[in-house]
Order: sequence, then structure tokens, then C-alpha cells
Amino acid sequence: MKKCLSLVVVFVLVIGVSFAQGPERMKKITKKMEMPYEAEYSSKFKLGDDRHSFKVLEVWKDYEENMLERNVEYFADDVTMEFPDGTRVSGLEKLMQVTKQHRETLDNYQSKIISYVSLKSVDKDEDWVAIWGEDSFINSDGEKVISPIHEVWRINKDGKIAFMKQYHAMAIPDEEDPDYENMDRNDDDDW
Repeated sequence: MKKCLSLVVVFVLVIGVSFAQGPERMKKITKKMEMPYEAEYSSKFKLGDDRHSFKVLEVWKDYEENMLERNVEYFADDVTMEFPDGTRVSGLEKLMQVTKQHRETLDNYQSKIISYVSLKSVDKDEDWVAIWGEDSFINSDGEKVISPIHEVWRINKDGKIAFMKQYHAMAIPDEEDPDYENMDRNDDDDW
């Protein structure tokens, strides 16, 4: 009984000391911390203007509904977009031409928005929108394609879309309709 009581007391003391040191360690972490990499553009962001997210979401809706000119005034004349295949398109007129040609090749196109956020780069004084989503469509071979997408959009000082860079990957084959709210991020079955 004394051994058991002694072990409980030692355990409580060790846990107590560990928890007492926790806030001190956090203070060190929350101060200026040296990161393993320095951001090439910026690492100083705060939440931005939600009106910018609204514009980007409307542009997504326009693409989904094949109504590409509906909100053309949202774009700067010198807009540049970069796509995962390495294509860079500059200028509004060229962008509309290329986008229309590409959109015409997609049947039954649908967008799914997973998440988005408006951001403000504090040190660069620039506005951005980051968006995560999926597009699905029937390709020219008649196959259904589901593609996870991440895009970053820069909004210029006039409130117009000036830049977009898109990243995407093909969906995991057995993940036809992932449940993003209930994913088990600690699932080690694949390891």
C-alpha cells in the first residue's frame, strides 16, 4: 500500500512539474521563433476582405455554369494565370479565349468548394484569396474525372483579379466523394 501511494505521489509530482513547465515552453515558442525556412514572398498575413472571396467564388460559379463573361469586370486587363501543366496566360482577352476553349471540352462540369479564406499580406500590402475545392467533369474519353484543386488569387489595389496560380492533383481512386468533415487524419492503414 505504501509503495502504491508513493508511486501515485511521484506520478502526480512528475505530471505537475511537466504541466507547470508547459506555459514557459509556450512563451518561448510564441516569441519570434526561427523557422526552418524563410518565406520567399511573405509569412506575415492576417485575415483579409471577404468581398475578395466573394469575387473569386463568383468566378468559380461562372466557370461551372459556363457563363465566363458574366463577371469579366472582376479581372484586371493585365491579369495573369498559371496552371498546373505549366501554361501561363497573360492578358484578359487571351485568358477569356483560352478559358472558353478549355471549358467547351468539359461535359457535366461541377465545382465543390472545400474551404476558402481572404488574406492580407501585411508586409507587402497585397490582398489574396486562397481556395480549396474539387472539380468534376466528363472528359473527352467519356470518363468521370475528379480533381482536387488549390488556387491562390491576388487582388490588385483597384479590387480586380490580377493573378491566379492553380495547383491540382488527381483524386485517390477509391475516394469518389471524400467526407472532408469526418476524415480520420490519423489513419495509418496506408503506412
